[in-house]
Amino acid sequence: MNTVCSAVSTASAAAPVRSAGAACPTDTVSIVALAGNPNVGKSVVFRCLTGRYAEVSNYPGTTVDIARGTCGPLLLCDTPGVFGLSDLNEEETVARRALMDCEAVINVIDGTTLHRDLFLTLQLCGLQKPMLVVVNMMDLVEKERIQLDLPRLSAALGLPVVAVAAGRGSGIDTLRSAVLQQKFCLPHLHPHISGTPSDDSEALEAQARTLARQCSIPLPFRRAYIKSPDRYLLHPLGGFLLFASLLLFLWFFLGQFLSQTVVGVTQGVLMDQLWYDGVCSLLQPLLSADSLAGCLLYGEYGLLTMVPSYLLGLLLPLVAGFYFVMSLLEDSGLLPRMAVLSDRLFSHFGLNGKAVIPMLSGFGCVTMALISTRMLGSRRERLIAALLLCTAIPCSAQCSIIMAVAASLPLRLLLFYLCAILLLFIFTGLLANALLPGDSSPLFLSLPPLRFPQLSNVLHKTLLKSRSFLADAGPLFLAAGAFISLLNYTSGFSVLHRWLLPLTDGMLHLPPQAVTLLLMCLIKRDLGAAYLFSMIARGMLSPVQITVCLITTTLFVPCFASLAVLAKEQGAAAAAALWLFSLLLAFAAGSAAAAFLPLIA
Repeated sequence: MNTVCSAVSTASAAAPVRSAGAACPTDTVSIVALAGNPNVGKSVVFRCLTGRYAEVSNYPGTTVDIARGTCGPLLLCDTPGVFGLSDLNEEETVARRALMDCEAVINVIDGTTLHRDLFLTLQLCGLQKPMLVVVNMMDLVEKERIQLDLPRLSAALGLPVVAVAAGRGSGIDTLRSAVLQQKFCLPHLHPHISGTPSDDSEALEAQARTLARQCSIPLPFRRAYIKSPDRYLLHPLGGFLLFASLLLFLWFFLGQFLSQTVVGVTQGVLMDQLWYDGVCSLLQPLLSADSLAGCLLYGEYGLLTMVPSYLLGLLLPLVAGFYFVMSLLEDSGLLPRMAVLSDRLFSHFGLNGKAVIPMLSGFGCVTMALISTRMLGSRRERLIAALLLCTAIPCSAQCSIIMAVAASLPLRLLLFYLCAILLLFIFTGLLANALLPGDSSPLFLSLPPLRFPQLSNVLHKTLLKSRSFLADAGPLFLAAGAFISLLNYTSGFSVLHRWLLPLTDGMLHLPPQAVTLLLMCLIKRDLGAAYLFSMIARGMLSPVQITVCLITTTLFVPCFASLAVLAKEQGAAAAAALWLFSLLLAFAAGSAAAAFLPLIA
């Protein structure tokens, strides 16, 4: 590494800036961590430096993703976006651990919000790691007519400062050159800040605000320019319209277009017809369908038939579509506004406003929604959200059946179903919040400016997370597929049929075919919903029995795909406990409905 940290400048047409550093350490580094607040463009900077998403994995012992890539000889790690290093949630814990393991730090800050971002910068200075500060969003700085004095910021921190507009690629060549030349410096704070960053958060915030005032001069109209859209979006009426619009979009895009049209092609045509016929024609001459190997490989639940159909034909389009929508909402700035609007509602269940995203996506696919619980700040919150999703959120297939039979059901029975599910949702959330130990994290975020998402970044995020899903879920699906195939080969389903018949007949007052309905829901809720519709179409169920079936199947245990993801996200013990709770709740609610509904029907 250079013995003297030279001035780093950008050729950005948006805002040419010069900055100077201080003396640099002589040791070279090989592992560099990117750190910054959420929504500062840190991941875009990471992609620009590495050129691609090289690897994504969970940090050991957590479900928080860490992206890794190379920039020349350096290994770059993209840490989670955090507001501080105080271990308030899992993201902060993971970020702090990753920063302690690295040899140098690239701190990315938003040039339009120095007063907020410099709090983390001062905390990073306290780690006494070689650092480089990247001031991003210089295009917005110019648009909002903010005057930044970055040489003064560099002198105050004793660190080199590079100004970029990563979304447009402006200043990236200069930044890459500075990183490859390892122009990282040990922080050397100016005495007017303090000798070292204070451990007192209030004092540190005061220092950050003071430094921001000295280095940025916004013009008077900037405040109104940024805040005016939020006066409507965060208003109760505006918030309701925003929620309604997004709910309709999610419903049609995820629940209808992807779940019905796209999956109808990928699973119904590509996997269940072309792929299945190809596998069978290849293996049938070699292995008998009645043999154990044939049952395992290409049987009804085989490793080469059902598992690819579910994983690639069903889940991959849904997961990719979900991450595409979430990336659009995140990059546009709408996602944090949705969290703010719903925070008070979900606080009663031990959750914060971020839980609105898994709940909304659960109406498209509960399996996909379970994956999205990763965005919640603590394991307790993810467990509560998973419990709510697995018990009282009907998936898109079930919602379609509900809408299809709504016209044939008496209004009082339809309202009974809706009220029963809503009350059980509230009961489950309140019960989980009261019984589960620990505290939930508060909603702590700042609202980024509304902007048009950059399509290339949205697609990169979607590709990265979809590939990570396949790597994580693939082995679990193979293991579960082998288990179900063995159960089918050994006539285990016949045994389950005999065990469940007294429950469906004696408790739920349903015909014998209801056993098959529950078994199909256990494997895949879409199959159960389709079978329920066929039972209704053939006149096998009365209106009361239809209502009982709707309540029981909505609350019934997670399907095979959801259970596999649940075990991966929450652990086998938690998945088993949630499975048992939902089973008991489904039969208890169904039995109560079967006993009460004849009195009002």
